[in-house]
Amino acid sequence: MVRLLEPKPADSRVGRRDMDVQNPGSNISGIQNPDLEGVLKLGGALLAPLSSEAEQEIAKWENWDQPYPHVFQQELAAFLNLADDYARLAADAANQNTDLPDAIQADPDPLITPPIYGRWHALRNRVLKEADGSDAPNNDNWLHELNLDPRWRSAAGFGTDVIIANQEEYMDAAWDQVGDVLEANRQIRLAQLAKMTANSWYQKQVLPLQQISHDKILFMTAPVQKRVISQGITVSHRIKQSPVTSALTSAPLRRMLRPNGRLQKLSTFDESIHPNNLITRVNDGIVTAAPPHVIPATLPSLDNLSQDAQPKNVPSWLLDLLKRYPFIPYLLLVLILLLIVVLAITGVSTGIWAVAAAVSAGLLWAYRTAQRLITQMNQADSVSETAQTPAAVDAMPPSSNFVLTPELNPLTLDPANPPQPASAGGADSIQSSRFKTALKDSYTVLQNGLQAGIRWLN
Repeated sequence: MVRLLEPKPADSRVGRRDMDVQNPGSNISGIQNPDLEGVLKLGGALLAPLSSEAEQEIAKWENWDQPYPHVFQQELAAFLNLADDYARLAADAANQNTDLPDAIQADPDPLITPPIYGRWHALRNRVLKEADGSDAPNNDNWLHELNLDPRWRSAAGFGTDVIIANQEEYMDAAWDQVGDVLEANRQIRLAQLAKMTANSWYQKQVLPLQQISHDKILFMTAPVQKRVISQGITVSHRIKQSPVTSALTSAPLRRMLRPNGRLQKLSTFDESIHPNNLITRVNDGIVTAAPPHVIPATLPSLDNLSQDAQPKNVPSWLLDLLKRYPFIPYLLLVLILLLIVVLAITGVSTGIWAVAAAVSAGLLWAYRTAQRLITQMNQADSVSETAQTPAAVDAMPPSSNFVLTPELNPLTLDPANPPQPASAGGADSIQSSRFKTALKDSYTVLQNGLQAGIRWLN
């Protein structure tokens, strides 16, 4: 059955009724346009969608008031404006308006005029024309369309009938809301009182304190900082994000720093250090409850041990040169070999060979000295904090015979059978693997602490 349904365009008359406008009454001329056939199309809530041809067909009814204003609208506007004219003029003088029909102009008595719908919303007592005869501002807006178009004016009349029929119920509902209105007005008055009180307190108490110290403002407003908004967040949350903790504005600290308190009397202050700038000094980093850890100069540490293990009585420039270019000893060996090769090729005398042997011996001594210094520096650097890294553990050679031994007692140690040190080679033993894992974890904690600015006491 559903498939048998076929959509068809609805008739243009659906939702529209003919409205006779030839004789509106009250001595007002009707709408006598010949092409309108004496009617206007009164639309309902549900209208048939129109095709282009249908829109052209009803365009004459939609544009019936062109050119604007129509004679009917002029007479109707003058009739509606009589209520305002009667408030200013006598009835016979007000009825002399030339826009009114002749029958009304000849009547000296006041007439009962219909209302201007929407006058209270638009705050207007007249339509189309002002009292002096000039055109009203915006005389083609919704107020004029509602009152001067028979179609919309009749719909407004229907609404008025509904109000009249149910006015008792509407009034009862309005009176029921009066209690809420009175309560709302009371709340508004209390809010205004609180606003004025707070403003007076601010002018007399807060502003003078602000000129003395911002710290006092934070101390005084601490109880309400969770309710005060500053740049989208509360003042309390903003303080928590700053170096100033909430403890600095807490009630116990405020009691401790009260002007006549024991702490104030026993403390020594000057112009730069006093309770009124404590928060400022904390925020600037001058005062802190947790100062950074500083290793005493006399306390042994890994870095001190590493420094003491560096080669002694050696020029610092030489140590820096060997650290920067550790291949220098191998260059010395290359020089020795080059010297021997050159002398062998050239076939020099015995005396020159003796000199070359002395030079080679000096270079060999320099090579061994440089190697010893580099080894000593590497061993000293290996015990520093920066060298104790997980990568250093990974670089250790494996040992298959590594075991942990208890502390040795020299009194009971057998000289004939001393403990043998572990040797490199093979796969790591179980103890070696576990020891390296623990050592790597320890070095990881150490390096993370150094990156965070924590110095470890050794």
